[in-house]
Amino acid sequence: LVGENDRLTGVITDRDIAVPAVAEGRDPSATPVSEAMSNRVLYCFEDQDAEWAANNMQENDILRLIVLDRNKRLTGIVSHGDIAQAAKEQNLVQEVAQLAACHARPQRKAA
Repeated sequence: LVGENDRLTGVITDRDIAVPAVAEGRDPSATPVSEAMSNRVLYCFEDQDAEWAANNMQENDILRLIVLDRNKRLTGIVSHGDIAQAAKEQNLVQEVAQLAACHARPQRKAA
């Protein structure tokens, strides 16, 4: 993340450094961040749902999304892996709740 005056001005990833450097034959250690970064800052708010964030990442072909609060202050970064793990945990919670509900039902006696 690249910032100026307490605001995000760009994002730089390993791909931003490696791909142009290789394509243009530039030395990454001699390339200023401002020349390699993306000025397009994509983000979500921390109170938006994970499905929206996942769709946004897919539509924009990115692996991570900046997370801001409603005052546009950085609170984190979410990745596809984070969302997948949360979904997996949510499914597990639902499965456990369903099992608990099944075991809580009274058993019918055979006639």
